[in-house]
Amino acid sequence: MTSTISVELTLEQLETIADALEFTGKVIEEDLEECEAGSEECEALSADLHDVSEALEIIADAMEQVVEAETDADD
Repeated sequence: MTSTISVELTLEQLETIADALEFTGKVIEEDLEECEAGSEECEALSADLHDVSEALEIIADAMEQVVEAETDADD
């Protein structure tokens, strides 16, 4: 299920979210190293890592848009 929402966030808030996603991704990567290859746990962790990576890309894009908007406002 996919839905679209509109939320106003500051650059600092987006940076906090990005940091949390990066930390979560690192933890998942560490867990992946310890799980048995091909196991159900490993597959679930891989799916989670994929989801975290996609979310991080979305946040990075949003951060870029905020920076561009701030730059345009300063001009």
